[in-house]
Amino acid sequence: MKNYILVLVLLLAPVLVMSQDLLHPAFRQLMQDVENKQMVAGYQNSDYSGSPYLFDTNTASIALEDNQKIEGLTMRYNVYKDVMEIAKGEQYYQLPQEKIFANISLEEHLFCLKVYESSGKKKTGYFETLLNGQTASLYMQYNIFLIEAQESKGYIEAKKPEFKSNPPKLFVEFDDGVLHYIKSKNDFLELAPKYQEELASFIKKNKVKFKKSESVKKLVEYYNSL
Repeated sequence: MKNYILVLVLLLAPVLVMSQDLLHPAFRQLMQDVENKQMVAGYQNSDYSGSPYLFDTNTASIALEDNQKIEGLTMRYNVYKDVMEIAKGEQYYQLPQEKIFANISLEEHLFCLKVYESSGKKKTGYFETLLNGQTASLYMQYNIFLIEAQESKGYIEAKKPEFKSNPPKLFVEFDDGVLHYIKSKNDFLELAPKYQEELASFIKKNKVKFKKSESVKKLVEYYNSL
């Protein structure tokens, strides 16, 4: 953990939005003890078709746990590996998935590091916040996958590896603090047994479509009003 934070401080020292005197004492000490430990990330464009990245920007920011904010960063989201990458010079470095760096803004997109359920297991990953409610919140998970390279056979030409995207998935977070994948009316109602009748009526009346984020967002807003 210490080495990870040392790396981040090394990368971010030129762009901290506050003077060193105003930094958290732990960060002041880290800046004094900084070590050059590289965590190189990224792909060469010649290696593949498509892209594993979204939201490449030079106006990114990181909100730390103690309400300090680091702005003016060049970052991108590697969806395929589910990691955030930060630039220093010409090189990108992988940001450690640590709680202290859990809230990242890539332009107007706010990403949070969250615990979610997948195939009955709890995992941690990055989600875009669509609605942060008092009782329930809505998040989006992006998905990019890799199609392996194909060798040439007869008249079939060789193909590079190619990154392709699947439609994003929607997750809802209730009081348990774990994100749950919502793909149908039944998924939502099972997680909200207290208001099943009201929610079922709202879903029917408003023709909620669970593949459309704006439609599900209205449902979550309604749930928060109950």
